[in-house]
Amino acid sequence: MAHPLIQAVDKALLSLSTIIAILMSIFVFLSSVMRYLVGAPFSFTENIVGLLFIVMVFIAMGSVTMRRAHIEVDIVRQKLAPRARRVSLKLSNLITAFFFGYLCFLSWDYFMVSYDLGAKTAESRMVLWPWVFTLLLGCAFALVATIAQLFRSKHDT
Repeated sequence: MAHPLIQAVDKALLSLSTIIAILMSIFVFLSSVMRYLVGAPFSFTENIVGLLFIVMVFIAMGSVTMRRAHIEVDIVRQKLAPRARRVSLKLSNLITAFFFGYLCFLSWDYFMVSYDLGAKTAESRMVLWPWVFTLLLGCAFALVATIAQLFRSKHDT
């Protein structure tokens, strides 16, 4: 069982991800209505929906990791003895932690560059750094979730 603070953050981020999915649907619906009723969709819809989608995926990444709800091919792992299965799970969690750590490093660099340059989207001129910061937060929570899984008891795996 994960620490209560990690569980609270997990629940909050999953709720935020759900709200973002609903917002994306609303933006696409309203843009379609504007296109067919008024003849001109909102000019910012494609940018905002693209950014919201990326944020939704990265914010949910930690929750998916906490629940071990990601796509997993475990054909080989099923054939292993219980002890070997636990070792392979720990090894895969170590590799995943390394991946998320590296992704955090890259997201931090991308955040700093976009902040320093005042980067904006090409079409609607939206500032990028707040969106990139959410990528960093999502990667960081996924890293924390992966590390938490490394320390779960053998009965939780």
